Order: sequence, then structure tokens, then C-alpha cells
Amino acid sequence: MRRIHLITVCVAVAATALHAQVAGVRLQKLLGISAKNGLVAIDRNTLSVFANGNLMVQDGATGRWTFRWNTETLTIKVDGTRWQELPTPLPTGAATGFGSCDPQNQIDQGVGYPRLRSALRPGAKIKSIFSIESQLTAVVYTTPSDDVPFVIRVALVRGEPKTGCSLVDDDLATEFGTYCGARLGGPGVLYVFADEPAGSSDSSAVYVYALAPRK
Repeated sequence: MRRIHLITVCVAVAATALHAQVAGVRLQKLLGISAKNGLVAIDRNTLSVFANGNLMVQDGATGRWTFRWNTETLTIKVDGTRWQELPTPLPTGAATGFGSCDPQNQIDQGVGYPRLRSALRPGAKIKSIFSIESQLTAVVYTTPSDDVPFVIRVALVRGEPKTGCSLVDDDLATEFGTYCGARLGGPGVLYVFADEPAGSSDSSAVYVYALAPRK
């Protein structure tokens, strides 16, 4: 899974208008898709998930999962903060695995970015950093938990010249999986990948996020 690294993180914001623009957005989890031994194909805002068995779909608003019985392929297209199911999947030749996972929670890009880490929850290990807009950064990170080894979260962070970085929004992606990469789609769309073993099955999950106007 190719990772995109941000070269400059949390630099000064030059215009007050940009502060207001950045503060006016939030993260919105659109859905999650879990697939047994899953493969994915991505073309910007279009995502196809291929499963060796049934699929499960999570409602991003409620967190509830539903089974898609006898369904081995699901293709969606994201348009703003909405998504629709498409009848034709992306070519299977473009499908790949969910990338290299981090079961021991060893990846941490936050060592070189102390101001960025300070904007996140205590114990954060930064897995991926993406430049969304000129002063807006998306961060995928993990935190320790009393109930599970760690949880995977997504944050929006902006830069400020005096205080370093400040948190715009933060959301729980999953508390059941191992980080397996993240990828930007089209403008304002982020895919977060996880391995979520359960019993004798091995499921791969992708969580789809979009930027939405703050309510």
C-alpha cells in the first residue's frame, strides 16, 4: 500500500479567512466495508471491494453493521458526503490486498513532528499523514486502550503560528483491527484499511471518510 508523506506539517496560517474556512469542516465517516480475505480496487472516489465470502457494511452515522449475504463484490462512488452503490465493479486486475499491516503497533511517524503529536490524544502513534488543503492535515493514528491492544483513529489538524497544531476533528475508525494503511481518494476522501480477524476468519476492512461542513 503506497503511503503519501507530508513534507511540511503545521506551518503558520497566513490569513484569518483561512482559519475560518478550515475550522468550518469536520470528518464524516461515510461507511465501513468488511470482507473475508478481501481485495480492493480504487479509482479516486470509486471503491470496489472483493470478498471470498460474505460482505458486511457499516453505517457511518450509527456504527451498525449489516450483512450482505451471498455478496462477494461491492462497488461504491463517493460524491461529497454521500455515496452510492454502483452495479459494475472496477476491473479485478486492478485489485490488490490491503497492504502491509502493523500488528505490533510499531509504525510511528510522529517522532519528527512533536507539535503534530501534541494535538492528538495521549499515547498517539502516527501511522499516516496527508495534506488535505494548504493548512489542513489528515492524520491516521493509534492510541492504547484498556480493552484492546490499540484503536485506530482519524484526525483533522490545522497549523497555527503561536500554538503549533490544533485539533479540528477526531473520529474512531475502528477498535477491532490492525492498521493496514491509508490512502487519499479524490478531493476530501480518505480510505483507512484494517485487518480485523475474528475467530477462524480473517476479514479486511476499509473505512471511508469525507470532509463535511461543520454543523
